[in-house]
Amino acid sequence: MLHSRLFIFASFLACLTIHVSAQEKKKIWQRGVLHTIDSMLTKRYLNAKTDTLYVVRPKSKWTIKGRVNFSGQNMYLRGTSKGTRYNALLHADFKTTLNISVGYLGLSLGFSVNPASWAGKYHDYEFNLNSYGNRWGVDLVYHNQQSAGGWLKFRGHDDRMDIEDGALLSKTLNVNAYLAFNHRRFSFPAAFSQSYIQRRSAGSWLLGFSLMGQWMEPMSETLQVPMNKYNHISIAIGAGYGYNFALKRKWLLHLSGIPTVAIWSNTETWNGWEWRKVPSHFPDVIIAGRAALVKNYRQNFMGISLVANLSIIGEPSFLQTSTSKWRFRIFYGWRF
Repeated sequence: MLHSRLFIFASFLACLTIHVSAQEKKKIWQRGVLHTIDSMLTKRYLNAKTDTLYVVRPKSKWTIKGRVNFSGQNMYLRGTSKGTRYNALLHADFKTTLNISVGYLGLSLGFSVNPASWAGKYHDYEFNLNSYGNRWGVDLVYHNQQSAGGWLKFRGHDDRMDIEDGALLSKTLNVNAYLAFNHRRFSFPAAFSQSYIQRRSAGSWLLGFSLMGQWMEPMSETLQVPMNKYNHISIAIGAGYGYNFALKRKWLLHLSGIPTVAIWSNTETWNGWEWRKVPSHFPDVIIAGRAALVKNYRQNFMGISLVANLSIIGEPSFLQTSTSKWRFRIFYGWRF
């Protein structure tokens, strides 16, 4: 009987030991996987292919950044309708958003809110995607403007006709990408994402690519405009230059511009019974301009940035659109 009880007790201890060992193995495996992922990210983060006399990574792994974003868009039209020249100005509601993001080893996740949208005062929709690298980067903006309005004036008429807000539905897609040739010494992220630090002044020639799409249509049958619907898409390439000024007391000033010329475009208008192709005009241009001012402290940073797009598309004697889209940011961040 004693031997049986001892055998049962020993068996229980063995099972308990095996169970604990399995849990420990699982924990060790999890720690190993997390350690491996962290090591890979750390290696990628620290082994950036830059000239460290000019561009370095921040030593801290974590970054928390708060931003206030302001954006807007205007569209100026010139054309001819039934033999009469006209010009028009369309605008969208001014937009303000609040954003907070958390970054780890160069990867970040952010969350944005629009107070005016929550209060029911802003009805447009805007999507922004920005990815800045030393070698290449891209800005993507899609803007659905349900608040578009403005004015219209025909030549020979003294009065302008008001276009009330919401009378036009306007959608705009802007994609602007760059390729930096001097990416070892010149850093876009140092100015716009703060995942690098520019230690010395440097510049770079830039190759640019632009994609633009615009779609408009009246939301009211009583609205008297020269065209009912407008569709446009274009692809452009070009070259520009950017420079990072590493100023005293760890200030950084960035200026860059990339003009591109359309190599392919298609524009059509609907006048109520047929689509009409709008003649292209050389050069149809899309210009991407960027500027930033950043102050780096030991563990934190602050600054402002501006990204602006200007496009001039079409033939003035038929229909030409000049669109300006801009985004201004104020930010403050901590590294630890």
